[in-house]
Amino acid sequence: PVTVATVATTATVATTAAVTSATTGSPAVTTAASATTGPSGSCIVSASQTVSNSWQEGGRPVTQYTVTVTNTSPSQSVPAVSVRVSAVPSQYWSATKNADGTFGLPSYITSFGPGQSYTWGYVVQGTTTVSVQSPACN
Repeated sequence: PVTVATVATTATVATTAAVTSATTGSPAVTTAASATTGPSGSCIVSASQTVSNSWQEGGRPVTQYTVTVTNTSPSQSVPAVSVRVSAVPSQYWSATKNADGTFGLPSYITSFGPGQSYTWGYVVQGTTTVSVQSPACN
């Protein structure tokens, strides 16, 4: 488990532009979401995902996604980030799975600076709709 700091105890989260994409196999499909939390919008994070590969396995579709999380704040570092995906990945890499089912930055990233981006990936098996939901600053 990764211990993370809280940005503000009175934080509120607003999600915008949550778009879903079906596993169509089209590599150009992208979804996005963003969150603002903390006093005066001190923590601003966006996340987007792209279908990076798709194939059939045993007659069932399998889709690989690439997720990019970006700190869009001009001046504020973020102590941690968590992103929820609407399907249960069969595999994931370059991310930490949190106890609540969200995915976060690896433990070796202790601060996520302004303008920095981090990319990770996962695979979903079967027919499903997948979206990045509510990236949140922890």
